[in-house]
Order: sequence, then structure tokens, then C-alpha cells
Amino acid sequence: SAIAPRLPRQGLVGHVDGSGLMSSLSAEARMLGLLLTASGALTSPSPLRVAVCGAGPAGLTFARAMQQMIPSERAVVTVYEQAPEVRPAVGGGLQLSSGAAVLARLGLGEALAKQVLPLRTVLSRRAEGGEVLRLDVQSAMREAGAELLGADGAYAIMRDALQQLLAESVAPGTLQLDRSLRDYRAGACTFVDAAGAEHEAAADLLVGADG
Repeated sequence: SAIAPRLPRQGLVGHVDGSGLMSSLSAEARMLGLLLTASGALTSPSPLRVAVCGAGPAGLTFARAMQQMIPSERAVVTVYEQAPEVRPAVGGGLQLSSGAAVLARLGLGEALAKQVLPLRTVLSRRAEGGEVLRLDVQSAMREAGAELLGADGAYAIMRDALQQLLAESVAPGTLQLDRSLRDYRAGACTFVDAAGAEHEAAADLLVGADG
């Protein structure tokens, strides 16, 4: 994952990717805050307007991190999702390793604990039954120096449950559904809904979290 600011205030563009999800998103949000402060974007009299495209785990975690780390009077984050709802039963299971600890630092540890199952061993077998891999997850994380949350450290959670948890964690009004990005120019985004109607939204920074 990477965030790549390109301009000091108008027309900043970046990207976050769910493939490396939680291990780096909070660090990226902190880095973004430092870069924007250095550029003067967060010292403007008006708050920085951040548009995040994509309400999957990456986009919602990024929005949560921004709201936790940067005061609302300095940055306002809105997440735009082309789907008309945060749909249940979409996607499979996810493994949260050090990402669970990141979510806990974002104030979501208690809510997360109600949704996850501990993941202690990864076992892979051939179709005919031969064992390919047996991995002690906690030992592997400790050897790698990864941050563990609790005694188990690694957890499994369904993607839709994680997405719903994150959607409920952001500030009211953050998530805007039925909005597909059509165009971006310095200072503004154009979104369209399912009926084809256009919607303009002010945005100094556009973050792509759409896969």
C-alpha cells in the first residue's frame, strides 16, 4: 500500500490497498498527516476535504484512522461507495494478524473481539491427503517481530462482518452509498448514482481504495 501526495493542497491523489490491509494503514494515515502538515494543507483556515473511493475494509479503516488521528476541524473524510448498501455475505474469510492490533489502537478492539475467532494454526494439504504445510501462527509472528493482540495474536473474521464493524465505527455521515466516481479534478469529484444522476463533491484529496 502507498499514499502518494502530488500537490500541496488542491488535487492530492493517493491509493490504499486492502491486500496488506491493517499492518500499514494506520502508519500511512499518520504519514499522510505529517506530509499534509508539512505542505501547509492542514494549516489552512478551512479543513482539508478528503474523498475516499471504496467502502471496503481498506477505505473504511483509512477513514477511521484519519478521524482518530486528525481533528475534524483540520480534515473532513467522506467515503464513497458505488454499491447501494453495505451488503452482508459478500466475500469470504480474512486473516487478521498484526492488523488486529492496529484495529485495537483505533479503538475497535472490544467490538472486534465479538466477531473474530482465534487463528492458531495454518494447515495445508494436497487433494490426495498429504500434508504440505503446518504453520504455528503465533510462533511465526513472534519470529517476524509482528505485533500481537492478546494471547492468540492472529484471528479470522468474515469480510462482511469486518466491513460492517468498520462502517459503524466512522463518524455519522462519513459513508455515502450509491456513488460511483466519474471524474476528478483539482478540488472536486463528480459521482453518479444508479439512476445516472450526477453529484458534485468538494475534495482536496482523493484516496483510491477501490481494489
